[in-house]
Amino acid sequence: MNVELTGEQQNLIEQFKDITNTDDRPLAHAMLASVNWDLAQAVELQLNQAADNGGFDPDAENQANARIQRSVNQNAASSSRRSSSDDEPMMPVARPTGSAYRMNVRDLPPVARREYIGREPPRNESGSSSSSLAHSSTASSNHANSAANAAPPAAVVLSSDDEDDDDDDVEYEYDDHMEDDDHDRDSGFVVDVNNDRLPLVPSEYSTLDEALQNFVAVFESRYGGNHPYFCMQPLQAAAAQAFEAPGQDIAARKPLVIYLHNDHSVAANIFATQIMCSASIAPLLKNQFVTWGWDITYSENKARIVNWLEMMNIHDAQQIVQHSGREKYPLMLVLQKDRSVTSVITVISGHDDPDSVMTKLLGALDTYQQIKSRLSAEERARAEREQFRQEQAAEYEASKAQDRAKQEERERVAREEREAEEARVRAEEEAKALQEELKTTLPAEPAASDANAITIRLRYPDSKQVIRRFYMDEPLKYLVHFAGSQGYHNDKYKIFTSDFPRKDVATLDQSKTFRELKWSPREQVIVEEI
Repeated sequence: MNVELTGEQQNLIEQFKDITNTDDRPLAHAMLASVNWDLAQAVELQLNQAADNGGFDPDAENQANARIQRSVNQNAASSSRRSSSDDEPMMPVARPTGSAYRMNVRDLPPVARREYIGREPPRNESGSSSSSLAHSSTASSNHANSAANAAPPAAVVLSSDDEDDDDDDVEYEYDDHMEDDDHDRDSGFVVDVNNDRLPLVPSEYSTLDEALQNFVAVFESRYGGNHPYFCMQPLQAAAAQAFEAPGQDIAARKPLVIYLHNDHSVAANIFATQIMCSASIAPLLKNQFVTWGWDITYSENKARIVNWLEMMNIHDAQQIVQHSGREKYPLMLVLQKDRSVTSVITVISGHDDPDSVMTKLLGALDTYQQIKSRLSAEERARAEREQFRQEQAAEYEASKAQDRAKQEERERVAREEREAEEARVRAEEEAKALQEELKTTLPAEPAASDANAITIRLRYPDSKQVIRRFYMDEPLKYLVHFAGSQGYHNDKYKIFTSDFPRKDVATLDQSKTFRELKWSPREQVIVEEI
């Protein structure tokens, strides 16, 4: 789908590229579109993201240890920098995927803590055991500020050993801060984890809020904080936020994006890093969509999302989730609501490239904008009708004085209608009488085999066709009389010949015969209303 841009929008894209020193036109387009073509806001957003994302390369495995240390050291700086912006929410520093690092267990959501405290860490594919990290964005930013200046924390380190998986691997480390309650928040025990092993949503959880918090925390710990804002409400509430925009007008409504993750799919990590955390797509989702995330790695969680979609009567989305194979994931279902029907605008699969995803998202925005424009027009019409109703109610008392005049007017109109009807009936009777009179003036119709006969086909305005034969030596006026006897009198209708150029029969000498007028034995005339 190609999105046509105005000249002004083209100019804004070029200015954005010059200011930010980038040749990436799709990025410039997406950034500007995500902030409603506000150049200053788009430039500021791009520069902030460039500063936030420049700390590490998540694909460089040989620099993993350096990135791990750097992400820990930069937590405090990242939190301070991001909290200074009124426009952007606080985000944690992105952490390298697949690398073990030390994280305060108190920062994990409750469901994630239960996964790793009091049990043996899970094994990775190489046979070594490891834990996974779920780090909430709020806890990470607050904890980093405190940890930057605090003494080394008391820690319980859950480490893995390739040779030994016994419970003896849990090492207890103590220092003086263990006895100081004032430092308890900053000196909680620390766990070495592997991010990729902790599920975004476990198969069992206490509350849905807890599961959604876990989703965001683990997603950030795997792929970093440069992702769209995930709505932390149930799916029904997220849909209401997107499609109803409580307290705002229709223009504030947005499409709903349901992001469905599956750790068993081949494209799970690639899609998350290159699409969901893209410098161009993430801000577009953040500003122009409401995004809700869920993990269907476990069949229990897939059954839950299918059930929720069924309860919300989003049957096309339900069918997509039910019947999409693992290779299709991750999925992004872009939904719209038109009046009371919620449906899928477009589906983005795990194998779509960034350009294709951007095109589909912009196309979905255009589709939903058309719906919003129509709904806005209907809303204005309803408001106008309501205003009219209120004005009518306010004028009710005054209208009582006009009742008599209105009654007289109704009587007058009824009288005029009655008189008009009587006139119409008289006209019909007169027309019928005239038709009968004209019929009496017509001579007998010759036989079809008569060599002296002319056959004329009359085409009437109502598509009716009538054939009438006359003698070649009879005057043309008989044709006019015949049409009048059929109800097409010459005061309301004209008769034209079918040759070119057409001739109005009324302009011919009607006293002359068909032979004198040199009409052929078979003719066709057209009767048209004046």
